[in-house]
This record gives sequence, C-alpha cells and structure tokens, in this order.
Amino acid sequence: MRMETISELKRRLFSGKINDSSLERDIIRLQDKGLDESEKLNKIIKTAEERSPRLSLFNEFLSCNVLSQVINTKTLPKYKKGIMSIAADKIIKEKFDIKQKMWFGYYDDLKPANVEEIRIDLDDSKDVLIQGYYFMKHKDTGSNMIFGIDFIDGLFTGYFAMYTNEKDVKVASSVMRDILAWAKNNNFMKGKKISAWGDFVKVDSVSMDDVIIKDDIKRRIKSGTIDMFSNMEKYKKNNLPIKRGILMEGEPGTGKTLLAKALASQVDATFVWVTADDVKHPEHVSHIYNMARELAPTIVLFEDIDYIGKQRDKFESGSFDKITGELLNQMDGLESNEGIITIATSNYPKALDKALRNRPGRFDIRVRFELPDDEIRDLMLQAFFGEIEILDVPFEDMVKKTEGYTGAYIKELAVASIMLAVSSDSVDSKGKAIIKKEIFEEAFNQLEESRNLDNKE
Repeated sequence: MRMETISELKRRLFSGKINDSSLERDIIRLQDKGLDESEKLNKIIKTAEERSPRLSLFNEFLSCNVLSQVINTKTLPKYKKGIMSIAADKIIKEKFDIKQKMWFGYYDDLKPANVEEIRIDLDDSKDVLIQGYYFMKHKDTGSNMIFGIDFIDGLFTGYFAMYTNEKDVKVASSVMRDILAWAKNNNFMKGKKISAWGDFVKVDSVSMDDVIIKDDIKRRIKSGTIDMFSNMEKYKKNNLPIKRGILMEGEPGTGKTLLAKALASQVDATFVWVTADDVKHPEHVSHIYNMARELAPTIVLFEDIDYIGKQRDKFESGSFDKITGELLNQMDGLESNEGIITIATSNYPKALDKALRNRPGRFDIRVRFELPDDEIRDLMLQAFFGEIEILDVPFEDMVKKTEGYTGAYIKELAVASIMLAVSSDSVDSKGKAIIKKEIFEEAFNQLEESRNLDNKE
C-alpha cells in the first residue's frame, strides 16, 4: 500500500495543476518551490479549494487541510475489479456508517457514484461501488474517513484508497488490510470458468465420453490435466511439477474445441478461456498468467493460438513479435507456474514460433487430431444419429461415404438428414424422424457441395 507524503502533497498542490481526481497525483515529482510560510500557504490552500470541489469537500469532511491528510493507495490489475469491489463493500459496511456517495470527473465536476452489478457467479450478482467515494464515519472511533475506488474502462489497472487525517492512519491501514485479506480468502473466481478478463463464461456441458477420438489421445490429455490435478499430493511426493503445456493440433472440426469443453466441464480447477481477440498486446499475456497464478490450480486455454504465438523471423517484428516473446516468457520464465496447465488449439502449428511449439517446458505434449478413420467414423455416426430409424442405408455405406470428413462434418450430416426428414414429414407416430435413402442422399449431396466450394474458386 502506498502512502502519499506531505512533501508530495505540497508539490502537487503548488504545481498549479489542481486535478485531484487523477491517480497521477500519487507519482508527481515537482520541484519544491519553498512556499511554506504560513500566510502564503493558507492562501494557496484556499485558492486550491476554490478551484477543486473535491479538495474542498475532502478538507471539510476530514476537518483538516490537504497538507494534514494521508492517502493510503493500492493499485490493482483490472481483473480484480469484481472481487475488490465486493470485498470493499463488505468490510466498509461492517466498520462504517456511510454518509454520502459521490464521484468527481476528470475536471473535478461532481457526478453520481458509479454503482455496478458485479456477477459473483453465473446466476448471482451484487450491486457495489466500482467508481467513486464513500464519505463515512467509523463505528468505533467516530472518525470521518473517505474511501475511494476507481476501475476505468480501457485501463489495465484500477485502485482503491483511504483518505484520513494523520491521527487515523493506523485505522485506515487496518481497513485496507482487511479488504485485501477478505478478497484473497473469498475470491469467487477461484474454481470457476472465466474469460481472459475475469468474466464468468458458460461452457456447454460435455463429458470426455462425448468426445469421439482415439483413446490414446484422450488418455494422454486426461493424464496431463484431470489426473494431474486429482493427484497433486502424489505429484508433490514424487517431486513432479504440477505444471504442463499441451498443444492440440489438427484440421478445424476434428474435436479440439470439443475436448477443451469436456475438460472445462470436468476438471476441478479454475478454467480461463482465451480467444485471439483477448490478446492484442504483450501486457494481455502477463495479465492472463498473473490471474491464473492467483487462482491456481488453473487451466489456461488459448483457442486458435496460431493468431497469438506467431513465428518470429527477421522479416517480421512489432506487436505480434512482442506478444510471442511475452508468451514464451510467461510459460517458462522467471515466475513460477506451479499449478498451471496451459492448453492450446492450433489449426496451423507450423505458423507457431518454433520455441513455442517444439520445446518441453512450454508445450510438453503435442497431440495431433487426425481425420477420423473407419472405426471412429462408425462410432460418430452411431452417436450422432442415436435412436433415429434409418432405412435402406447400411452404416457401412455411411462410413465409406464419409471418408475424409471431420467430426464436425459428420455431425452436420446427421443433423441435416434429420432436419430434412422432419421437413418432409418422414416421421413415426411419435414424431421421431425416419431417415430414408433419398433423404440421406440429399443431405449428403448438399454437404458435399458445401465442402467443395473452395475447390471451385
């Protein structure tokens, strides 16, 4: 926690830039102009109050001028906005009577405090202050204090602070410690499925049995994820690191994302789902891993990592180069990733930087999702058609016709066939579809036309 010194206050006050709503006030270092004579000082403070409604209200509420105020400040990453706002609301309401809520804009213009609905689970939320000030009275000491919190959209960080006079510094520091402790012990993001920015995400409920791929591939991935987190104590006793990187590569539609959903549904850990749109700058990568470390055990999934960890070479530089470098550093750099498993999906693994795709310590396991063979296509067709009645189309013919299909295309073939059956009223007495040969052939031909469109360009 950072405390603004009297010297800093003087420098800020005498600079002529009375803009107390800015966090920059806590780091300004201007040359001291030596204006410390009592009469001159009082005149400057009065002028400052006239220019700044915020400063005037603060001075009046705390019964002291700005040079006698102490500010305890804690800067926080943006993903902590929800938990810190909830923690502050909880602790402050226990310890203080709130007299007023307000906010000041960039030019110290008075505005309503920003109270926002913070989700504490997928279906539960709470209204709390996320931008503004509480003017409040301590229930035990009777002292007036001010609490401020600010998480501005578009910035990577926010802050919260306690403003007091000098005699209440210890009480204010204690309150801030209580807020931080409550947030750490009650972090509602831990163990949940969240986005790169700490928002809850709803992932389709999928089991490992729903993923129809080769058993050895499924076993390797399960061993490095679900089994690892289930046996953490045994790993520790055998001096094995609880850290892994798994790269799942293969054509689109071969089951990579479906397997990721199965892991998200079944693993007992925090799951951070990252898309290419979430990573625009190197700072985004460090932000994701800092969050993952705090919420460990954690799985971090980078979907379509081809667009994030691009190959670095002498012809390419700039933001992508820096993002790749930061990703390499975060996956296997100075900071410990104990309790973090990184999984990535890739349609074009050769586009990835070699140091990323081909080095244990980053991606220890590389798994290739091939096009399904006869056995897997047979299992897929049975699963996707389920109990639907199929006439005059042997499964062996379906398996043969779908050679070269991905799992996604095979599922679409089943869905399209059932939809055509329903549309043409080919159903039984209970309304269940009946797939006739001509219906299956029509669905198959439509799908073949879609698959071959690229060849016509």
